[in-house]
Amino acid sequence: MTNESSLCNAGSVALSFKVYRHATGQVILQLWGELDQHSATTFHHALALALETVPTELLLDLSKVTAIEVGGVSVLFAARRAADQVHCRFRLSAVSQAVDGLLRAQGLTGEFIGLGYA
Repeated sequence: MTNESSLCNAGSVALSFKVYRHATGQVILQLWGELDQHSATTFHHALALALETVPTELLLDLSKVTAIEVGGVSVLFAARRAADQVHCRFRLSAVSQAVDGLLRAQGLTGEFIGLGYA
C-alpha cells in the first residue's frame, strides 16, 4: 500500500487528504478538515491523484470532515461523476456527523445509498 498526502490552508479554512493505494486496485481518499467552496481546489487535486492510476474502486472516507457546506456536497457529486468516467466503483466508506447532518438536511441521503452510505 502506498500513500500521498497534502494540506491546503486558505485563511482559517483547511482541508487535508491522504490517498491510500492497495494492490487490489482499491484507492481510499481520506479527507479531514472543512469541505466547502474554499477547499474545492484541494479536493479536486486529491481526486485527480486518487484516480490517476484508474483504480477499480474509490472509497471516500469523510469520517474526519469537521464542517461541510453546500459547495462541499457539489464536490461529492463531482467525485462520483469522475469515478464513473473512468469506470471505477465509487463508495463513501465513512461519514462524519457534519456530513451526515448536511446530507440528511438537504434530502440527499438517497443519492449516496448503495454507495456505502445509509
